[in-house]
Amino acid sequence: MTKTETAAHENELNRIASDFTAKGLPPRMWGGIARYLAHGIPPGGFLTAVISNDLRGSVAHGDDENINLLPQYVKFFYNCVSSNCWGSPKRFDAWIDKGGFVGGAQ
Repeated sequence: MTKTETAAHENELNRIASDFTAKGLPPRMWGGIARYLAHGIPPGGFLTAVISNDLRGSVAHGDDENINLLPQYVKFFYNCVSSNCWGSPKRFDAWIDKGGFVGGAQ
């Protein structure tokens, strides 16, 4: 990957991180999302369910704080993240297979 591509991915992640924070989502959850977006590394059960559009799984795996924030998570992904990587189990798995932003640039 070139320096230009690396910089572009870092800028994109920084923009998305800013949006994440602006939505009032817990900073402790950002690491799992960032690793998933950048490298296609699967996050924990709650985020996997959210990203895969699995409401039942989101509620089953989420703590009280994150369950209460489910609408904000949906707004965040809908408004701030490419639809190529979330919204269904198929898109989730394909993003992992691709290796996220970084793998897709290779």
